[in-house]
Amino acid sequence: MRIVDGGTQPWCEGRGRRERLDTMLVGQPPAGTWVLAFQGSAIRVLAEAEAAAIDAALDALEGAIEADAIFADIEAARARIDARSP
Repeated sequence: MRIVDGGTQPWCEGRGRRERLDTMLVGQPPAGTWVLAFQGSAIRVLAEAEAAAIDAALDALEGAIEADAIFADIEAARARIDARSP
């Protein structure tokens, strides 16, 4: 997530979410800093390239999950068609 304002519990934004994070583990990074967040805490400061790589990996994971759902629908439709065939 990217820090929007400073302090020990700044507002942060990322992946369509906005939340306050506890930054006690990473100090008080300035606004614009990327951090790795877990359960309401910033646990590590990230370089911009590393944050982009993590975001791309999460996009790929979401795509794989969506693809599994699509294939499940296709398999269910095929089973219905097969059940109607003589």
